[in-house]
Amino acid sequence: MKKWILCICAVFFLANMGVSFPSWAQDKNIYYVEEEVQQKNIKKNKRRREECGYSRPIRVAGFVTNPPFGWVNVIPSTSPMKPDEYQNNGFAYDLFVKMAKRLGFRTVNVGFLSYAEAITALRQGKIDVLAGSYYDRRSLGVGTNLLFPSYFKNAVVVLFMKGKEKPISSFDDLKGLKGVVGQEEMLYSLFYAQLPKGVQIRQVAGAREAFRSLITGEADYMISSLYAAEAEIRRFKLVDDIAFSNTILLDPELFFVFSSHTDCRSLKPLFQKELEKEKKDERAYMSLLVEYIDKWGLRFKDQPSLFEQLQKEEDDDTVIIDQTQTAIDIKDNVSVVDQTQTITDTKDHASSTDQPQTIKNTKDNISAVDQTQKNK
Repeated sequence: MKKWILCICAVFFLANMGVSFPSWAQDKNIYYVEEEVQQKNIKKNKRRREECGYSRPIRVAGFVTNPPFGWVNVIPSTSPMKPDEYQNNGFAYDLFVKMAKRLGFRTVNVGFLSYAEAITALRQGKIDVLAGSYYDRRSLGVGTNLLFPSYFKNAVVVLFMKGKEKPISSFDDLKGLKGVVGQEEMLYSLFYAQLPKGVQIRQVAGAREAFRSLITGEADYMISSLYAAEAEIRRFKLVDDIAFSNTILLDPELFFVFSSHTDCRSLKPLFQKELEKEKKDERAYMSLLVEYIDKWGLRFKDQPSLFEQLQKEEDDDTVIIDQTQTAIDIKDNVSVVDQTQTITDTKDHASSTDQPQTIKNTKDNISAVDQTQKNK
């Protein structure tokens, strides 16, 4: 303690005596290394914020075929020199764009023909944000950065044809039944590891194929997100034909995902606060989702129901089978006619061959008769 007091007194004494400290010790613009790094990071983040969303827009992609959360419309090009435009739509994509506008950022639509292409672009830093993914590192991989909190909890349920529903409380109750799930919903990877032995669930391409399997009896049940199923039964006009289980088998969360390889990831804290504000009004939030469910159904309002589509395909197949059978019958008849003609031709040929021989024999006989007559 005495040593510290003596040191302090010595410093004051030297200062009063006019002794000056080195310039580096007095310069306020000189920092320790840690302070220098901190200052650089602050400037770097500030520059990033000025670049992303301002000098260049935030490049945003979404789900490709997962309504109501996201889908892509293909707008055909009017010029052979320009490619078709892939336009993102849906609840998640529009929600992110809405928040970006409130924060004063510009965005640009980047559409893809497959979700795998969108994930690859995110990992490589070719897009800044993907508006939709589950917390599944196997599908996301490295180079991705989730925005917390999630923007939605997506209830997963079991679908049956009405009149064929069964009580379901867990995956165990599906033993002995045949099930399907659409690949585009990306649900299979979330539950396949916990499936009990004896539960059969087959992945199929597209909601149409999944519902077709259910209608035709190829599958006894279908696994789907509650909200995706609500959107698709409006599309296929099956609202009165499908029954939903009362039990939610899974409740996975959906997230916005930033690329780790672009400067836009520095904007995450701003979007986090904005998303928390957005989710506070739960009624308005759910109303917005219902709007996109209805919007998806309205896109197909002029199309026939899936029942009618399948009936038409069956009728067309029957016509094709009938036409094929008719062609086979005609071919067989032609073959029979050809064979008959061949037989006739053969007989005629044989007859013409026999005639000269008969004439020769007759002439020989006449000659023999004449000779006999002469001898007499």
